[in-house]
Amino acid sequence: MAIRINSAYRVMKIMESASKLVSEPTIEVWQKILNISNDDELSSAYKVLEKLNLLRAEIIAISEGMKRVNIDTNTYERAIKSVEGVLRPQILYQNWANIRGALSHDVLNLLNICSQLLPDEEEMISEDDLNTIKSGIENFRNSLSKSEYSSDVKVFVVNQLKLIEEALSNYHIIGVKAFSTAYYKAYVDLIKDASKLQNDDGKRAIDKIKGVWKKIVETSDKANKYQHLLSNGIKLLEMGKDIFI
Repeated sequence: MAIRINSAYRVMKIMESASKLVSEPTIEVWQKILNISNDDELSSAYKVLEKLNLLRAEIIAISEGMKRVNIDTNTYERAIKSVEGVLRPQILYQNWANIRGALSHDVLNLLNICSQLLPDEEEMISEDDLNTIKSGIENFRNSLSKSEYSSDVKVFVVNQLKLIEEALSNYHIIGVKAFSTAYYKAYVDLIKDASKLQNDDGKRAIDKIKGVWKKIVETSDKANKYQHLLSNGIKLLEMGKDIFI
């Protein structure tokens, strides 16, 4: 059976991974599955809640998608309710062993059926491509620490890198939407900080960040079967300066 990449597939894969973990606090399960560091308890809990909200949005997308293809709600409602149950913030500090039973084989199979009935939205971005983006960020961050950029330019660059890192973190939850959302935010930040980036420092920084964004756009366009960052209304260079692409 061919894999169809969509909200149901992503949720299924995440729940499948979670169902294999056994006896630990639920919040630690999500930290592991969603790659959230637990250096600071409060910050970590906030990040978990953010990611769970993204998963809840994917659940809504599954329900709406199934309605659009005229599938009886009885076909998938039990799986939706089971996943919604394990995502409740009220159970974050309960033992996962008492909760994971909701993600039974039948529930995971129903999610798989949903993924097969919903449109195939995108291709999986390879780990090689994701690692290339991560390497670009890391190299830029290393060069930033040795640079003589002004404080305004450094703040701009750090914010750009955070947006890209957030997109990478969210990719396995919401797919290539993570990159298009980050791209919009990055452009808004660019317009907001434009007056601080007109000097030579700013131009050099933009040239470097442009290379990272170019790889992200090319990778996202290759993966997305329905909406391209460049070709479907997000040609930001036509809205202003030729900055990112």
